[in-house]
Amino acid sequence: MGSLHSAIALGESVVAMIINGLVFTNRRLYLMPQFFANKPVDKLIAEGLTADDITYDTLAATLDNIWAYGESKLYGQVALDIALDNGLLGALNHLDTTSVSVEGNYDVPDEPGVIKLTHGHSKDHRPDLKQLLVSLVVTGDSRFPLWMEALDGNSSDKVNFHETLSRVKVFQEQIKHHGTSKWVADSALYTKEKRNYSAHLLGNLTLMP
Repeated sequence: MGSLHSAIALGESVVAMIINGLVFTNRRLYLMPQFFANKPVDKLIAEGLTADDITYDTLAATLDNIWAYGESKLYGQVALDIALDNGLLGALNHLDTTSVSVEGNYDVPDEPGVIKLTHGHSKDHRPDLKQLLVSLVVTGDSRFPLWMEALDGNSSDKVNFHETLSRVKVFQEQIKHHGTSKWVADSALYTKEKRNYSAHLLGNLTLMP
């Protein structure tokens, strides 16, 4: 990933959004300069930067670049490097999903790759709201987050789990990571049609009771 045509690079823009997200999870992008106005941006992010450099256009362009590259792929690469450097990879990988409710219509084009915000089985008990699902893989005793992806709001774990396992396998092959581990998930992973497929795909497969 390269840099933007501005004073701030893509990586620095991502750092700015992470810092903002640690404080305000629902803060609008256009308010970022206001958020950083009283903070030492040159020390937190990069020397020479000011709050005025962190503009809506800059952040939007960063998100466009991440989407084009593949947000789950980028997350996985960064997470794996951190896990390897700090010895956080464990023998067990845990896979599960959760729902994230949203308010508003969120009418979006029916295009490949576009997450559908729609009604589905609400795990936070808000069936009246549209939602998306977040699939997460954590590893080791620290439950370090190794893989994350957004899914359609009406997706089924009986399908999602196997699709996620397939994508993680492809990702591991792309980065030439051939470590072995066991996978732990709930009963949605266990179907008569899919169990043999999963066992063949990722080797050791352990099911939670």
